[in-house]
Amino acid sequence: MLGAARRRECRRQRELPEDLVTNIDRWAPKVGVELAAKAFGVAPRTWRHHAQKQRGELADRPSRATGKPRVPHPAKLTDEEEQEVVDTLCSDEFVDVGVDEVFATLLDDGTYLCSPSTMHRILRDRGLSGQRRQANPRKGHHRPRVVATAPNMVWVWDIERHEAFLNLAVWKDTALRSSQRTE
Repeated sequence: MLGAARRRECRRQRELPEDLVTNIDRWAPKVGVELAAKAFGVAPRTWRHHAQKQRGELADRPSRATGKPRVPHPAKLTDEEEQEVVDTLCSDEFVDVGVDEVFATLLDDGTYLCSPSTMHRILRDRGLSGQRRQANPRKGHHRPRVVATAPNMVWVWDIERHEAFLNLAVWKDTALRSSQRTE
């Protein structure tokens, strides 16, 4: 199994297969370690690492996966501090205000609870994120309907560009147009 086929089959393999080791060993004196390793789909550094390990020159690296719980960041907010942030954001004063505006208002008052991104994270973690402003749905505008029952009641205008590159302003009486349509 060579090249890409070997990489697809054993993606995160730590040990190189013995047939691959034999092939690279056989071709390395003829074309060089770098070309031989690349020809068989192995990075040259991986091959050197493997060779050092076989010769006993490579110390074992301890695994980074310890299985222990992660140590919290020293600046992490306590549960009481997070609850204070939630209480502040959900108070009557700030219930309809965005997080950035709450942050600016609190700073003006001389209070710093946490950064705005932390406020957003806390709200998201507790399922409180979303639109905080008063809902004011848009009302659609109706199309104006103008009705002319006699001449000179409603006039419309338009600027047209003709073949002779003249801009003409045209004013039309809608009553005349509507009377012409009815005929």
